[in-house]
Amino acid sequence: MIDTIHLLYQIKDMVEYEMLKKTLNRLRISSSYKRYDRLYYKAHLRNLELGLSPQALKIRGSLPKFYLGNNIQTLTPEQIKWSLFQLSDLLQINVFSAEVRRIDIAHCFFLGRPVAHYLDCLEETPEFRKYYRVAAQTKSFIKENYSIVFYDKKEEAKKDDERISPQYSSSNILRVELQLRKRLAAELQFEEIQAVRLLARGFLAKLVERWYPTDGAHS
Repeated sequence: MIDTIHLLYQIKDMVEYEMLKKTLNRLRISSSYKRYDRLYYKAHLRNLELGLSPQALKIRGSLPKFYLGNNIQTLTPEQIKWSLFQLSDLLQINVFSAEVRRIDIAHCFFLGRPVAHYLDCLEETPEFRKYYRVAAQTKSFIKENYSIVFYDKKEEAKKDDERISPQYSSSNILRVELQLRKRLAAELQFEEIQAVRLLARGFLAKLVERWYPTDGAHS
């Protein structure tokens, strides 16, 4: 269910900042720049992109790709917990206290025919305006606060040089993603959402239900 996640970890002091800087150095920093006499760093940890400033560490990327190596499979609630434990251990910080800024919900469907046959059946509705991405085999429907994206997972994997397991080599895989277009806490009417809330009973169900039709109309 959970795919892309954006986390913001507030750094306590310069000691922790220096510690994280050493951690990013071990991961091989990909770029850095200077602003207000401070250096800002970027690095990668498996699929995740890390951005470090003296105030905060930003963590962005696919949680299933980080933990499972792919996002075809879905993380179970237990795996979500252990992925955050693993991330905390690798970075030596309490990731559970980080603010969740964004979560994309996604699922892969295994189909009997090529994905293009099904994409051709998806049409515009009065509630959504449709636009096409540059990439082939993708259709996106956009609303004010979120987008629903349908695409051929194997085609996208080729484009991004992502390795697909041999067990899926002959499968037709349609991926459906619900991508938020504004901050998660504002969308769910919370003051702040910490990563530990992902472990709370019913939270993920509430997240999905937020976009279910109610009383015959979309919320």
